[in-house]
Amino acid sequence: MNRLISIAVIISLTLFFGCSEDKKDNSNPTGPGGANTGTINASISGDFASNFQCTTAYGLQGTANASQGTGGSMHIQGTVTGSDTIMIDIQIYHDPATGTYDLAFPPVDGVGIVSKNNEMNFSESGTATFSQVSSSRMSGTFNFTAFRMTDVGQKVTVTVTSGSFDVPVIASY
Repeated sequence: MNRLISIAVIISLTLFFGCSEDKKDNSNPTGPGGANTGTINASISGDFASNFQCTTAYGLQGTANASQGTGGSMHIQGTVTGSDTIMIDIQIYHDPATGTYDLAFPPVDGVGIVSKNNEMNFSESGTATFSQVSSSRMSGTFNFTAFRMTDVGQKVTVTVTSGSFDVPVIASY
């Protein structure tokens, strides 16, 4: 249940903090266009291809709280809009810490999501390595293979390679 709530929060924040090829908001110092602007870069191939370069990406962190029934988490996300909307979202279900996390299906450590125009593909294999984790910034690398099932039951695959991120932490909970 906590994972579903986390995904809903991430999708909501995506709508608010998306990258754009033609419009930047310089009014928020820790969000899009601000002094602490983050980046996510990756090569995407398979069902669709993209040289993903987001310069207004962000991160979220949460520490486990047993009395409230919440688990720890780290999230990074960026969205590029243009003729298509492409999003990359990495969600790790552990307290914020450096390390390499498995993005397998079903999720144990976390999940990688890549979408084009709201068609979400979820990781079935891959890793995310968080090399820097602080209360203000997270950075590292990622690679994963993701899938979705079509309406006719066909499996569609997308591969995300050479992924890197360096993002400000805009919220901790």
